[in-house]
Amino acid sequence: MTDLTTTPQAQLIQRQAIGRKANEFASNAVFVSYQLDKSKNTLARHGRDLDKFAECLTEVGAAVTGDSLMSDPQAWQGITWGMVDMFKKWLFNKGYALSTVNGCLSTVRIYAELAFNAGMIDQSDYLRIKAIKNIKQRADEKRSVSRVGDKKATAVILYERDAKLLIAEAYSKPTPAAMRDAAIMCLLLDHGLRASEVAALTVGCIDLENETLTFERPKVKGTQHETGRHILTPRSLYHLKAYMEFAPSFAHEPLFRTSDKSGSLGDGSLTRITVSRLVNRIATRAAEKHGLNKLTSLSAHDCRHYCATTMANKNYGVHELMNWFGWTSAQTAMRYVEAAEVAERDKG
Repeated sequence: MTDLTTTPQAQLIQRQAIGRKANEFASNAVFVSYQLDKSKNTLARHGRDLDKFAECLTEVGAAVTGDSLMSDPQAWQGITWGMVDMFKKWLFNKGYALSTVNGCLSTVRIYAELAFNAGMIDQSDYLRIKAIKNIKQRADEKRSVSRVGDKKATAVILYERDAKLLIAEAYSKPTPAAMRDAAIMCLLLDHGLRASEVAALTVGCIDLENETLTFERPKVKGTQHETGRHILTPRSLYHLKAYMEFAPSFAHEPLFRTSDKSGSLGDGSLTRITVSRLVNRIATRAAEKHGLNKLTSLSAHDCRHYCATTMANKNYGVHELMNWFGWTSAQTAMRYVEAAEVAERDKG
């Protein structure tokens, strides 16, 4: 009697089944395999770039998360070259710096190729995505910026009176959400935190008794600056005390929660993107009330720029600024110190 499992036909069927399983496994692991030898900083940058791509797609109704685009090949099903081209224009029109626009495009091309290898993107779309060109400096010089994101070609210059207006606008209503907003604006303006750092805060980061803030810096994880510790400024302490009465109870829980239209807090936690939107919303209201058009394009990064400029004007040194802001390059701090020295010299 013939053993059917040893016939050429049976062996072929078995081999094909094993091949399909192997292909499925390889497809699911394609992102992991690529990311194995990448540095933490590179992966963090990829995460930020794909968050922006996800925000763009969500705005047009193709909801997806940056995390899924970075970890799940299936999240790329249905992604077309037109979407990527739209993303390029979306970044450009929002006023992102040219290096940011082209860097985001590079990241999307990388993950689109991985998704293509996993069988999630059609070859025709992949080839056209690959062919999408970077934006040239000449085009950048001609554009007019109406609304901007976290990192822009030109910063909005703030003064202390602007900072006071923004914090007052954030706390315009006696609701838990308004208390949250005022506390966030203080952390951005007085402490120069990045939007991602604000979003990552937990209840345990705030020590009201010792008046300190201890926080993680995802952007520089793995360096000596990955953990920051600040003495809270008086107004930061004031608004955090007010908000903490409504904050979650446990130290490990996210500090800043989402809210509803009534101003009550919800169960969700804020993200880098929602913090950035919150800043723009508060700034737009303040701009309309006080006729300050410059505030309509305010970003979280502008608040950080204001904080660094203010500290440099108060004669903080390079190393003090590096420690406060978590900069790994002394050159960044030097730019603020030198600008402060020039401004002082120009006073005569």
